[in-house]
Amino acid sequence: MVWASLVACERNQPEPLPTAPSVAPAIPQTSASAANAEPEPARSATPTKDCPKLDVATKLVSTDPSTYRLIFDEAALQCLSDAERAAVAYVSATLGSDCEWESGTDLADPRHMNCKLTTALGLGPQCEEKHKGLVSEFWGNEMPAQCAKVPMTAFAQTALSSLSMQHQGELITVAYEAVTTTGPMGEAWRWSEVIEFRNAEARALKIVTRKKERKK
Repeated sequence: MVWASLVACERNQPEPLPTAPSVAPAIPQTSASAANAEPEPARSATPTKDCPKLDVATKLVSTDPSTYRLIFDEAALQCLSDAERAAVAYVSATLGSDCEWESGTDLADPRHMNCKLTTALGLGPQCEEKHKGLVSEFWGNEMPAQCAKVPMTAFAQTALSSLSMQHQGELITVAYEAVTTTGPMGEAWRWSEVIEFRNAEARALKIVTRKKERKK
């Protein structure tokens, strides 16, 4: 299927919003297996001192309260298995993480966008070959309907503010918080979502449960 990109061009404004990119699209809750795939390697039973044990919720992304920019646990992100990376990449496809157009981009014909979470996962530009490839491998045709490509300076957007992961047996749980803005004189609100993925088959994930909550 065609993985459509939700693209917004940057507009001039005095200063960027604290965190930002586009309203997260609905995500199907079914999965498809990759045919003839090799089994997913298990995480080491004795991880190195730099690799956290994910049997308890571990924060991978947070927000600096003074700059409103995202902070990443680079060491932990580099330790993720492919299934764990795919779960986070699924979320990163639906919102922004300090996203900016590639330096020198012609905004009349924008192409490559760098989003810090997708980059930290080693998946290159947002919604492009590596990013789409990993997500499609674990979900087949059940990928998100749209992939968000919205710069952090856009007026209307949804942006990540924190993300944690827990992995117990076949279950991978991603809990994240985000902020959505609708533009000048519009609304802004914070919300959270917890998605539980099951990694029961080789290189395939399925959403088991998801719960979204609007913050007061």
